[in-house]
Amino acid sequence: MNQRLSLAIACGLSGCSILLASESAFAITDLETNAAIPFSFSNPGARSLGMGGAFVGLADDATAAYTNPAGLTQLVQTEVSVEGRRVETNSPFTSGGSATYNPYVLTDVAFGNTKNTSSSPSFISLVLPRGDWSFAFYRHELAKFNTSFSAGGTLLTNYLVNGIPQEVTPFGATADLHIVDYGFAIALKANDRLSVGLDFSYYDFSLSSLRGAFFNNNLQNAVADSGSDHGLSATLGLRLRFNDQWSAGLAYRVAPKFDYKETVFLPTSTGGITPVQTLNAQFKVPDVISLGVSYHPTDQLVVNADIDQVYYSQLTGKLNSSFDIPASTLDHLNVPNGTEAHIGAEYTFASMSSPLSLRAGVWYDPRHTIEFDKDPSNGVDLTEAVVFAGGYGGKTHFSFGGGMVFTSLHNLQLDAAYDWSDKIKTASLSAVYRF
Repeated sequence: MNQRLSLAIACGLSGCSILLASESAFAITDLETNAAIPFSFSNPGARSLGMGGAFVGLADDATAAYTNPAGLTQLVQTEVSVEGRRVETNSPFTSGGSATYNPYVLTDVAFGNTKNTSSSPSFISLVLPRGDWSFAFYRHELAKFNTSFSAGGTLLTNYLVNGIPQEVTPFGATADLHIVDYGFAIALKANDRLSVGLDFSYYDFSLSSLRGAFFNNNLQNAVADSGSDHGLSATLGLRLRFNDQWSAGLAYRVAPKFDYKETVFLPTSTGGITPVQTLNAQFKVPDVISLGVSYHPTDQLVVNADIDQVYYSQLTGKLNSSFDIPASTLDHLNVPNGTEAHIGAEYTFASMSSPLSLRAGVWYDPRHTIEFDKDPSNGVDLTEAVVFAGGYGGKTHFSFGGGMVFTSLHNLQLDAAYDWSDKIKTASLSAVYRF
């Protein structure tokens, strides 16, 4: 058993190391649509969502295949699970006004906000327990986001070229991002206290966005991001059971990166547009390290707490630009790494003929929109600072939910949850069938 456990851990670490070995040659670009995308990648499952996303230390249902694959060893029956989500996002962007540098003044900049909603089957899984081993297959929708917005020009009052103040020109933009993960997870129960799990995933990625700049209602230029790609990911999970009341989990996910193209178009004399420049760009999904603790003071109550370190800075590691912005300026466009803190609880009325569970949680979502991280010292700096000034800081989320197990229907379980913040709202419904 110890040899099998050592081999499993070694394979997991090797897989993660291979995926880490090739560093990004470039990252996303400084296009305005990237300022509006609310990068957020929460764990699947209505049950987890109802407990504020705190699940790594518990990980005792089918969503463990993604969240912490070591938890799959707790399942003793074949299990089919499906989840649907509706996500509403509020994405800010710079919409007009004026700004200066030396001194750096943004108080006259106007901001707009675009509300976007998406609904889809977000998670489907099959778990097959086999003695000390468990196997799982799943489809997980990591990101689904689309938006469209338009903005008036922002005047850069003291950024002068030939004595003329420059402007972030009026523009219209659309964006559509979709990332789907197909995974296979395997878990081994080494002994009564330790389990290890590995998840290997194949990702499909698609991105399309278009931004057109206008002057006196005439198209000045257009920039289009487009591409579809695939990538591989690996997750190593560990679960420790200290006693009947305490357990802990650790998950280390090395996420994929995807290539796409950014093309600049200029209008032609015949009223069309023609491509004049194409750049390589890359979308890197952030890596995540998660640590969780689960406490069962009674058979009815469970309390979970998670800490997640999310490496959001990988999104902007080596930013690219179609606007001839120098590297000295682009280096100050960043998404800071963030630490998420989750806590939640579940209480089950086990004496009911169909046991009912009630859940609630709260969690802190750190800033993960692009920002210009210093006071601009010249006009080019000011341009980028204004374009990405609409981002928002960390937000506190509140969640609640419930579920019921219908034992008369062969352990059919239905769960629902709602997660709220003033920028992102998520509603989830899920069903589990065990046989």
